[in-house]
Amino acid sequence: MACLRLNSTGWQDLPDHIILQILSYLSRGDQYHAALTCASWYEHFLSPYNWRKYTFRFSTPEDKRHAACINSHGDHLRSIRIQLDQYESYNREMACATIRALARCPQRRLEKFIVQCSGRNPLFYAGLEFVGALQCLFGIPPNNVTLLTSLKCVDLSGLPFLFDDALFEALATNHPKLEYFNIQNSPLVCKVTPVCILNLVKKCRNLTDLRLLNCSLSEKVLLAFIEEDRYPLQHLGITCRREEKYTKDLTSGVWKTLVEHLPNLRVTLRFDHTCPLHKISQVLKPEIPCSVLRLETFTFIHDEIRLASQHYAKTLNKLIVQTRPSKELNAALLILSDRCIYLKSLHIFCVLDKETVEVILQQHPDMKTGGNFTLRHEVGPDGVWVTEEELNL
Repeated sequence: MACLRLNSTGWQDLPDHIILQILSYLSRGDQYHAALTCASWYEHFLSPYNWRKYTFRFSTPEDKRHAACINSHGDHLRSIRIQLDQYESYNREMACATIRALARCPQRRLEKFIVQCSGRNPLFYAGLEFVGALQCLFGIPPNNVTLLTSLKCVDLSGLPFLFDDALFEALATNHPKLEYFNIQNSPLVCKVTPVCILNLVKKCRNLTDLRLLNCSLSEKVLLAFIEEDRYPLQHLGITCRREEKYTKDLTSGVWKTLVEHLPNLRVTLRFDHTCPLHKISQVLKPEIPCSVLRLETFTFIHDEIRLASQHYAKTLNKLIVQTRPSKELNAALLILSDRCIYLKSLHIFCVLDKETVEVILQQHPDMKTGGNFTLRHEVGPDGVWVTEEELNL
């Protein structure tokens, strides 16, 4: 093993930014052990800069010890990610206690907040404790808490619980500098209304990336983004599900107006298996600047792929499809590959013809070189099913 030779007298004499960079690659446990080597490294371990980011992982009762860092470093935390196995009650309790403790930090600097759940959702569990804890974090801070910075990034897509308007009205009122907001989670129903989102968009004028369910969107919300004295919206993520059968379609005229004012806007459209098939073609309007399209329907979807190749030839960068194999699918993909010259990533989770795969990779050599594709002409040892990690490429 090669050894690092230092011109200085020892590891403790490394420049401060080098020591902090080394610590950034280590887990908190490894950081602690490294800090025990000398006083200099221990001082850097306790540095406020080293505690700007933290990931809380709750999977065993012993993980409760991680929450203790809030007492000593809570005022320095700026980016927080909470990961938990939701099936066990003690993990849920520790996660909610952590969120409430963050809300009580005397000099709160928290800017980025992400929660991700794994494991089975307990039967009949509605997650009311999480909604209550989030209400404390988003709401008016206690008298002994000073908000030195407000939240700029909130990602709740990993929480499979129902949200309501009151929760996000508190967020919009107390954190108007919000820039990124993602509530594309997976409950059976959605209670977040377009009125709530409109209020949030009007108050949070720095918002540049919004990701939500289509049933929470409206034409008034889109038009609010073209108001003066606000940052231009850069990305809009829309998920279409079972609620589409009751949702009024956004008109082509509104999309045209939006794009005229925001020429750099890019849209991600996702359709899951619960979305009525006939609604997909109605949503895929040519005026939408769609850069990412996810057709996760498990049904025959070749007509919709042909439609996407017509509408989004100049904007589509990524296509993800979960469907059934057919000759029509192969033909539709060849048309899309030929027309969408900016296509950089293609993931088709079913078996295709070998010739189709070869032609697509030949037309898009950068995709092949970068490995940004899932194209199979035979069933592999893991079948053709897709993992959650693959879908989130």
